[in-house]
Amino acid sequence: MRAQELAEDLPTLQPDDEVLRAVELIADYRVAAVGITGPNRELLAVLAPCDVLRLLVPGPVLESSALARVIEESYADHLAETLGRQRLRDLLPDLPQRIPVVPDSATAVVLAVVMAQSGCPLAVVRDGPHLRGVVTTDKLLHALLAANREPA
Repeated sequence: MRAQELAEDLPTLQPDDEVLRAVELIADYRVAAVGITGPNRELLAVLAPCDVLRLLVPGPVLESSALARVIEESYADHLAETLGRQRLRDLLPDLPQRIPVVPDSATAVVLAVVMAQSGCPLAVVRDGPHLRGVVTTDKLLHALLAANREPA
């Protein structure tokens, strides 16, 4: 079983799209991540839900759990407003890449290893520089269980 067989579509946005659009995709459609691709579908970055949370919460609050505990709950209602009209291209230099990237020829074992080592529940699949899709742990585990259940 290869990554190319397990890869599912990953919604993508362009660098000039608004950050808020990425947040809406993740929240409204419950996707595992959003890819940011260039004009030739080359993968520039992947925005995961944890990255979105880091964007929503101001830096000083992220750095101090004590500060987070004293902020009024009503403050949370306005977190998305902080994104304003920011563009994804503005985030690219500072966006950490915690999501593992594998070639489309990667085996199920390689997928399992990179996901386990990174602690990330998904892996991005590339065909050269181009985005192929994403494999989630539930998709990988389902495939591994199905293979185990097949008669020998």
